[in-house]
Amino acid sequence: MKVDPGTIMIPKAYSNPTTDRSSKTAGGSSIKAGKGDSVTFSSTTKKLQKISAAMDAPQASRADKIEALKNAIERGEYQIDVDNIADSMVNSFIPEA
Repeated sequence: MKVDPGTIMIPKAYSNPTTDRSSKTAGGSSIKAGKGDSVTFSSTTKKLQKISAAMDAPQASRADKIEALKNAIERGEYQIDVDNIADSMVNSFIPEA
């Protein structure tokens, strides 16, 4: 299955272009609009918003990184950071507080 990044509308799903009454809190997780209305985003929604923003980033820089990795592997200069990988694996199983 192919996912077209142009169809992901996560940031647009939570905005209303007709009104500009909302404001974010310091943590960026709550929005208050109107007379006491508020919305709190889950950690999953925050992660999806980060993924969406990353997908909107220029692909040229990503292509440059991939090319640099390929060249380093071919020259035998690529070093694997096993501690970083282990930390990432462990952190993926620890729920956020």
